[in-house]
Order: sequence, then structure tokens, then C-alpha cells
Amino acid sequence: MTIHDNSRLERRIAELEERVRMLERGQPDAAGAALPAPEVERGPRAANADSSPEPSLRGLKGPVSQVKARPPRSAVGSDAMASIKKILRSEDLINKVGIFLLLIGLAFLFKWGIDRGWITPVVRVAFGAVLGMGLVVFGARIRSRRVRYGQVLVGGGIATLYITLFSAFQLYELLSYPVALTLMTGVTALSFALSLRQADVVLAIIATAGGLGTPFLLLETPSSILWLVVYTSLIAACAIAIFFEKGWRS
Repeated sequence: MTIHDNSRLERRIAELEERVRMLERGQPDAAGAALPAPEVERGPRAANADSSPEPSLRGLKGPVSQVKARPPRSAVGSDAMASIKKILRSEDLINKVGIFLLLIGLAFLFKWGIDRGWITPVVRVAFGAVLGMGLVVFGARIRSRRVRYGQVLVGGGIATLYITLFSAFQLYELLSYPVALTLMTGVTALSFALSLRQADVVLAIIATAGGLGTPFLLLETPSSILWLVVYTSLIAACAIAIFFEKGWRS
């Protein structure tokens, strides 16, 4: 090896040492290229941690996103309790319970008044008629603001009118058969009209059931079978026409 080669080798070694020092300080080399800072040596535990970004979810089935989306058991239990409380506080349940308690209270009041001799049959029938019409009118007026509550009141009023007329004819004999039949048919027509005006399928069903059951509720043999067939066909035709008009598929 010549002297020239030795000098070249020494310059090359010096250059490499200078670049190593610059590399350790994170400074750019002589060519202007940015040299990254030396990486810290990581052991096998750090490597394993990088390969598994979520060590706590290892061994669970399904994607990590699905595992994260599952709510804890405490959250599921609280949601179920909230749903139950919402049902118990719902307006429909309160309305039904309120109407039921009202009818029970009225029944006990009537029984107490009858035992005391204060409520005669005429007073009973008049009270039932006023109560039924009052429920129908009040329910129809508030239906625009409280739909469910109005439906319950109107349906209860129609049922009250049917029961009142049945009692007046069958139990107290205050009405004749033609008068009772005419009035109950009028109640059926009223229920059909309200169902058509308010788009309430429940009232249409009540009207159909009440209208078809009127001849049997009165327990009077019709003078003509033809009249009974015509009456039944008329009720069925009204119900079918209303259901087709409103598009109900019940």
C-alpha cells in the first residue's frame, strides 16, 4: 500500500468519524440530508405492545370496534329501568287506569244510592245518558290537543250510551222496543260519524260491534227476518265503506 492510499484511507476514516458524531447530535451531514435522531433501543415487551395496540382487548371475539360499542351491564340495566318508568308514566296507561277507577267509583256510588232509595230507575237512565254524552263531547273537544285521551273519552262515552239504553229497555222497561232500537242505531251512526271525522279506527270497530249486537242486546224477536237482514247489511256496508275510504286494513 502506497503513501497516497494511506492518506486517502485516513481521510475516509476521519470523514466517517465526523459523520458519526453529527449523526449522534442529530445534525445534518455535509451533503445537507437530515439525519434522524438515533432510535432508542426497544426490548421485546415494547415490540409486543406495538403489535397489539389494545392489549386489554386481546382474546375477545369480533372486531375491536364492536367490542367497544357494547355498553356495560350497568348501562343496560339503567336503560331497562328507564323504559319501564317511561311506560308507567305514559299517558295511555294513566288514561286507562283513570277511566277504570272512575267507572268503579261510579258503580259503587250507584249501588250505594240504589240501596238508599235515592236513585230511581229514571234518574239512573238520565244520569247514564248525560254522562255518556258528556264524555263524547268533552273527548271530541280535547282530541285536537290530546289525541289518546280524547279517544279514550269518546270510546267510553259511546259504550256508556249503549249500556244506558240497554238498561232502560231490558232492566227498567222505560223504553219500548222501537224507541230503544232507534236510539241505539243513532248511537251507532254517531260513532260511525265520529270515526270518519276523527279518522279513528277504534270508534269504527265499536260502532260496527254495537250496531251488529243491538238486535241481540235488546233480546226481542224481530217482526220480520227480512228487516233483520236489511239492518245487518246496512251496518256492514257502512263499516266497509268507512274502512275503504280511510284505507284501514284492520
